[in-house]
Amino acid sequence: MIQLIIFIAIISAILLGSSFYVAGFFLHAVTGTFQGLWMSGLLIWVPSLTYLVGEWRSRTSQVIWIKHLGAILLGAMSVSVAVATSGYVALLIGVPGPIAATVSVALIGTMVGLGMINAHRTPKITPIDTFTGRTHRLGLKIVHLTDLHLDGITSTQWVQKVVDTVNALNPDIVVFTGDLLDISPDRIPEQIEILKQIKASKTKLAVSGNHDFYMKYPTYQSVLETIGFTLIDNQHIHVSGVDFIGISDRDGQRFGHGRPEISDLFPNYSPDQTVIVLSHRPDEFHHFAKLGVTLQLSGHTHWGQLPPFDLIIRLWYTHGRGHGKIDNSHIYVSKGTGVWGPPMRLFGRSEIVVVSI
Repeated sequence: MIQLIIFIAIISAILLGSSFYVAGFFLHAVTGTFQGLWMSGLLIWVPSLTYLVGEWRSRTSQVIWIKHLGAILLGAMSVSVAVATSGYVALLIGVPGPIAATVSVALIGTMVGLGMINAHRTPKITPIDTFTGRTHRLGLKIVHLTDLHLDGITSTQWVQKVVDTVNALNPDIVVFTGDLLDISPDRIPEQIEILKQIKASKTKLAVSGNHDFYMKYPTYQSVLETIGFTLIDNQHIHVSGVDFIGISDRDGQRFGHGRPEISDLFPNYSPDQTVIVLSHRPDEFHHFAKLGVTLQLSGHTHWGQLPPFDLIIRLWYTHGRGHGKIDNSHIYVSKGTGVWGPPMRLFGRSEIVVVSI
């Protein structure tokens, strides 16, 4: 409960600051002053809290539409902050205020609309081959999913498209690197039933993400078992010539789930072994690279979903998206199979990653 209160307080404060930031731009663009900022800021802030109200209602009742509306408004706020920043720059270089304001309104509406359309598209297939040049190949196809964030808003049609796309690839192994649920599973039985259809000729493996602890770890474990995935948090497993190392998300420690030292998870491997790390976050790759792993698969960053978060990701993570490399170790950070919060994607389409070994 305390963590929920802290979360609500932090999000409310961020939305409050964002509301005044956006209101300040439009006031100054239209009137040339900031008179009326308090009232304008509050008029933007109060509707922006709809997402928090909807999140609470979705957890205590079957009401989802409030959360859906709030998620759209939350995305619109994020876009508005980015557009307002450009607007302030435009004012500084002498663009007339009314023109800057009009263009900004048009941009916000266009970006929100395009973002919603893009988010509902079936994730693109991203093939990667970090094993080029190896003399010994295993002939395996691994499909990587991550960050589905099933939240009650995600439609059964979209989930079915994802499952059909995965199955059409005929994977040997399917891996999931965390953040499955953002709502109680009893609110989304149809989506979970569809996920049971995911097929792999050899195995389906998963590790935890931070949201899997927020929604209670035992619940995540239970749902994974229901849909036929094996949870390998803090374990290693050998499958058809590949050693998979599962890393639990570090937020688990906040909920009483310890994690061993990274070095303790790695047996002594010979250089010619294929070692794949499944870790929700990409920020520990430099540790794994020192241990000589072949490949790390991660998600978490949601690259390209909404501005201005890409800037934060670029500053925070050395490897925030796509392919990266340290010495002979590789990493691929997926943009995410789904979205978090706002049902929008602007600059990076959701993806299903296919690894050929």
